[in-house]
Amino acid sequence: MRVLYAALRHDPRNPILASGVDYGFYSAIARHFDEVRIVGPFTDHPPLIERGVRKAYQTLTGKRYIKWDFHTIYRASAALNRAVAEQQP
Repeated sequence: MRVLYAALRHDPRNPILASGVDYGFYSAIARHFDEVRIVGPFTDHPPLIERGVRKAYQTLTGKRYIKWDFHTIYRASAALNRAVAEQQP
């Protein structure tokens, strides 16, 4: 059985990043399945306009902007859609 593992921020093959939860999930999946393909991780480098919107939002409201940038989510979504299309029989 083939498994497609989507990693947004951290590389699941590196146990040192974050708390190691990504590594634990990946290791458990890799032990039980023959073929595990990883999509990602994706770095946070939003365009200038999105950084400006984030800064303006935080300045005006005093609240934190959304956790993930739209640009990063869009790139991850496109890569995941391509990987799913490639995996289809």
